[in-house]
Amino acid sequence: PNISKEKIIRHLMTLPPLEEQKRIVAKIEEVLEKIEEYDKAEKELSKLEKAFPQDMKKSILQYAIQGKLVEQNSNDEPASILLEKIRAEKEQLIKEKKIKREKPLPKISEEEKPFEIPDSWEWVRLGECVKNIKGVTFKKNVVSEKYKDGYDFILRGGNINSQNGQLEFLDNIYIPKEIVNYEQYIKCGDTLMVASSGTKSSIAKSTYINKEMLNTSVGAFLYIIRPSKFVCSKYINLLIRYFRQKIINTTSGTNISNVSKGILDAMVIPVPPLEEQNRIVEKVDNLMLYFDRLENTIYNQDLINKLVQPKSIEVSDLKELINN
Repeated sequence: PNISKEKIIRHLMTLPPLEEQKRIVAKIEEVLEKIEEYDKAEKELSKLEKAFPQDMKKSILQYAIQGKLVEQNSNDEPASILLEKIRAEKEQLIKEKKIKREKPLPKISEEEKPFEIPDSWEWVRLGECVKNIKGVTFKKNVVSEKYKDGYDFILRGGNINSQNGQLEFLDNIYIPKEIVNYEQYIKCGDTLMVASSGTKSSIAKSTYINKEMLNTSVGAFLYIIRPSKFVCSKYINLLIRYFRQKIINTTSGTNISNVSKGILDAMVIPVPPLEEQNRIVEKVDNLMLYFDRLENTIYNQDLINKLVQPKSIEVSDLKELINN
């Protein structure tokens, strides 16, 4: 776009007295300075509002695993007795030859305990209260995109949503049943999956498996985490989510990072009484749902602000904003 000199010099304008011109300029400069300050404060506030739900979710997880989210109940069976039951359960499974005896995990030092926990809680290594199984390895030439007899659907790291930890079915991949070990199946509703390989943004993601996914195979880039019956699976999921960055910091690899089974098994976690684990999970679920709704409200308000901005919006841009 351009404008000619003739159009400019012919343009009509209002002209106040010189002294009033100066007063007008001084007032505008004063107001603009305040508007710029307000604009800066508004942007900072908007940034805080958008970050608030996620920041609160992190705080909720921190309070939950430190024993500050729900009250302790003196009638709850202490975690020390819980751990004795877990050890007895493991010994029985070894005796029945259902699992193999593994190398004992090192004792927990005081330096490894990141914070104080209630007296009824105990520090334990993750491998002492869960069974950690690597997913099945398969070659690309055995993969089928269509279901047929003798093939099983397989879950992979990409099936876990990095934002909410929920399972997503982006595509259908099937592998021959004969290459899957029975241990690599999801056989019960109280099971977790943890992404063992991937980029920094996807690794160590975890999700809780519901009963609808029973008898599904798990791929090589995932760990199947089967907690003891004396531990709440959803509570273990909260712990893995909270310690995820710590897990990431211990990974190996450059473009693709890997979490070793040894690192997961050796992870130091706080374990409350079983009854308190269930109360924590229920409380966290309710709070997370609330902040999910709040996050959606903030996002929708931001969308409304874009739609009502005092500027020209093309029809195509308007449709795109509404669709998003």
